[in-house]
Amino acid sequence: MWSRPSQRGLALLFLLIAVAVLAVAMTAAQLLWSTEAREQRETQLLVVGDAYRRAIESYYFAIPGHPAYPQRVADLLADPRFPQVVRHLRQAYRDPLTGETLDRIHDPVSGGIMGVYSKAPGVPLKIANFPRQDAAFDGATSYAQWRFEFAPLDGHRR
Repeated sequence: MWSRPSQRGLALLFLLIAVAVLAVAMTAAQLLWSTEAREQRETQLLVVGDAYRRAIESYYFAIPGHPAYPQRVADLLADPRFPQVVRHLRQAYRDPLTGETLDRIHDPVSGGIMGVYSKAPGVPLKIANFPRQDAAFDGATSYAQWRFEFAPLDGHRR
């Protein structure tokens, strides 16, 4: 009925090896999933940051001859300079990496919002091959260096 003691010990050894192999495989899978999730959040940050940059540009040039930066993010959602609702941004997006609001970059002259950035800790996985508008992000060593700002060229008016 019962197997010999040496066979039971061998079965236990195989079971321990199988559990160890499974643990290593699960750890590798978790690392892969974690990296993939972080890459997706970085991609989402690029999309959200660009949406803010384009919204700020739209706000800036909305009144010909009177360029101005928004004073609040709410101004991008419903531009107070117009009697009808003018939206430059659909919603106030959160930082995909932290879940908090993105930090603002203020114009030193007017104090208006000229851009946003993430204060997420860590080094970005993506360090090269950015779109043209984000080319300055190449080689960034922190997410805070991914600054999504709109600064019109001197004399550039629509």
